[in-house]
Amino acid sequence: MDSTTPFAIRQISAMNEPVKTLLFVAIAVVVCAAAWLTGPRDVEQPTAADLIGTDLIKQFDPLSAASIEIVEFDEANAAVKPFRVERKKVKDQIRWVIPSHQDYPTDAQNQLSDAAAAVMGLPVLDVASESAAAHAEYGVLDPDPKVRKPGDRGVGKRVVLRDEKGGELAALIIGKAVPDKPELRYVRRAGDDRVCVVKLSVDKITADFEKWIEKDLLKLNPWDITTVRINDYRADLLRQRLEIRGRTTLKHDDAAEKKWQLVSDATFDPDSGQWKEVPLGEDEELDTQKLDAMKYALDDLKIVDVQRKPEGLSADLKATGDAVANEESLIARGFVIADVGEGRQVYSSRGEIRVGTKEGVEYVLRFGEVTGEESKKDNEGNGKKEGDAKKDGEKKDESPPGMNRYLFVMAQFNQDLIERPKLEDEPPAAGEPASPESKPADAPPANAAEPKSDTAEKPAPAAAGSAEQPPKQSTAGETSGAKPADETAPAVDRQPGSPGEDAPKADSAPTDAPKPGDAKPADAPPGDAKSGDAKSGDMKPGAAGDKPASGEAAQAGTQTPASDPKAAERERIRTENKRKMEEYEDRVKKGKEKAKELNDRFADWYYVISNSEFEKIHLTREQIVKKKETKKEEKDGDDHDHPHGEMEKFDAL
Repeated sequence: MDSTTPFAIRQISAMNEPVKTLLFVAIAVVVCAAAWLTGPRDVEQPTAADLIGTDLIKQFDPLSAASIEIVEFDEANAAVKPFRVERKKVKDQIRWVIPSHQDYPTDAQNQLSDAAAAVMGLPVLDVASESAAAHAEYGVLDPDPKVRKPGDRGVGKRVVLRDEKGGELAALIIGKAVPDKPELRYVRRAGDDRVCVVKLSVDKITADFEKWIEKDLLKLNPWDITTVRINDYRADLLRQRLEIRGRTTLKHDDAAEKKWQLVSDATFDPDSGQWKEVPLGEDEELDTQKLDAMKYALDDLKIVDVQRKPEGLSADLKATGDAVANEESLIARGFVIADVGEGRQVYSSRGEIRVGTKEGVEYVLRFGEVTGEESKKDNEGNGKKEGDAKKDGEKKDESPPGMNRYLFVMAQFNQDLIERPKLEDEPPAAGEPASPESKPADAPPANAAEPKSDTAEKPAPAAAGSAEQPPKQSTAGETSGAKPADETAPAVDRQPGSPGEDAPKADSAPTDAPKPGDAKPADAPPGDAKSGDAKSGDMKPGAAGDKPASGEAAQAGTQTPASDPKAAERERIRTENKRKMEEYEDRVKKGKEKAKELNDRFADWYYVISNSEFEKIHLTREQIVKKKETKKEEKDGDDHDHPHGEMEKFDAL
């Protein structure tokens, strides 16, 4: 060896053979130990007996779940159905959305935590199999789209829960229910061949879109419906124009004896461009059964799917240039952009219905074409039975049963739908000279000829009432000089000693003028009654302290607030009118808020509804008008109406 040989090698070479052997053995032991410590090792899998009684899924906080993925396999169509819900930022807000449905917001905030809680833990009750060959038998095949093919049977439902960082909290495949024990299920962990038996409820673990969204689409109370307007038209999708047929307006009052009333019914004459009113015939009446069914269908309206609207459509369905560019998307769903006097708007191929409520919210529903997909609700037998639409001469829609239909929904605020309060007219003043302080209260009847100045001089509550109902206030002012309103008459009759108040108020000034003078002898001592003049007021002994009533009577002669029999009544009416107006303004405010809230929900979406629901809601005149059942009425009237009515009166006594 020369000088260039490394020192370590020269040292080893200098050793004798036994030492070299021991050194190499020691190095090998160290290397093997390091490899054993750092290298991968097979984890001993617990046996089937060891699994029983343990948790299949480790415990975790259900609220930590930030996403859930549910994958199902449709054996009939050999299609994998992925469904996902996650928490993400949408329009500067953190929301729960459904990415598989274009980030449609889910309103079932507790659904994910409930699903997470359902799969957490899961004590193993039994091990059904440890072989992958038995997976199809127990329905726990992985619904992986890469390996699944038409004809596969025994495919399970894969459920994966992840936290905010994407870490896996749980991953399992749910299979069939145990025979005769529906509360038990065959399941296995993803990547583990062993099939376990656990107690598991799958109600919250579903890929059904309807289960994850707000079930009450319109948030409408059927008893709050006050008006319904059916606009019957068809949209020519190719020519992009409307074929207007008719319009029907109905009034609804759930508390009235006749809950439904026909306000107007007209057909459109395309030749003259005029509407022609079509009143009910003598032998016709409204089919309240169909109208009630429509009312409850609106309340129970549910969506089965959604699709995002094209760009360029505003919340009120006004169309901009972007919408025109996406017109093919609209036409494919049964909607067309047309200009019918209100600017370019989106109209539908199957007309529309407008529903007004007591809250001031007016819903506009525009119905498009069928989607080509079958409705699960209809297929379950909840839709119309075949042949029902042919009764009473109805026109059967050409769409096949079980189909879904596109729908546009819009909400707008209509203040005319909110019932205005009936403000009570104030009684006129007694006729005495009014002081500046009392003039605003007494001004309306005194200055009936100047309604504008009355409004300006009234206090705030009265001004608010007159601003909301100017015709009523001016009418009250004009009539108060001649005769009090009906609402005021009872108050006048309640005043003692004023039987002549029912007379026209034109005579009130001469009648009431002496009242201040009359009050003085009424309040003065008997001895001073004959000298009720200025001298009696100058007598110091009488005016000093023993007779303060004379001074009070003199003061009453100028102001008379206490002796005015109508002052308290006027104050009561003002307070009550103010309360009514505040309640009315509060209802207006809430109505505007609700309309905005609803429209924010509706603005971005096409909705898909069951066609059977469409048939209940979109009614024509032929469907809501029927022939009177005269024979039954005559029979009931001839046989039992009179005697039965008298007997009822007797029983009531």
